[in-house]
Amino acid sequence: MAKKTFERLGVAWEGMIMHHDQDSVHTGHMWTGQLLLKDKVRLSYALDGAKDNTEMESFNGHFKQEGNSLFLDAGDMEELRLVISRQMKYYNTKRRHSSLGYVSPMAYIENMLSDRKEEK
Repeated sequence: MAKKTFERLGVAWEGMIMHHDQDSVHTGHMWTGQLLLKDKVRLSYALDGAKDNTEMESFNGHFKQEGNSLFLDAGDMEELRLVISRQMKYYNTKRRHSSLGYVSPMAYIENMLSDRKEEK
């Protein structure tokens, strides 16, 4: 389905990194051979599924859920890129994260760097 969507949108998948689980449907010879040899896609697997990269899995889940309607409303790929760029900026500079003490990631990093300078 992803390939058909990319074809419909005129997006080339050659060189694209495709990340997914290691269950048999994604590691079989027909699937990986098609992707690697014919389509020239680069594959990425988590060693322990979602447990291997919980931070990224959490980010992906929240980002997709919070931006879902915005992403679906994009009229074309360029508009989608702009929406994603805007959402990434918001997510990193404005959105407060409970796991960071209710500050944005950028504010958290700035605070951490400031604290380190004060310690020296």
